[in-house]
Amino acid sequence: MLDRPRIVSMTPHNDYTIDLILSDGRKLKLNMRNFLNSPAYKKLLNLGFFLSAKHDFRIIYWDDMHDMHIDQILSFAEPM
Repeated sequence: MLDRPRIVSMTPHNDYTIDLILSDGRKLKLNMRNFLNSPAYKKLLNLGFFLSAKHDFRIIYWDDMHDMHIDQILSFAEPM
């Protein structure tokens, strides 16, 4: 398995972005607005639900059905 960085901290914002700091020192911004029209992420349109995001070092998650893995994060997030 590849050695992927871990999520050290994350901060969700009212504009549907998430700031991330990874274990390798990178600071990233993940723009979730691009995903909100997808049936898989439509529930995140509820801002209170979106802001309840948590992380488990390799995954950002909201509940059992809504999450984003570090591989997806690395593919879609941009440097800050």
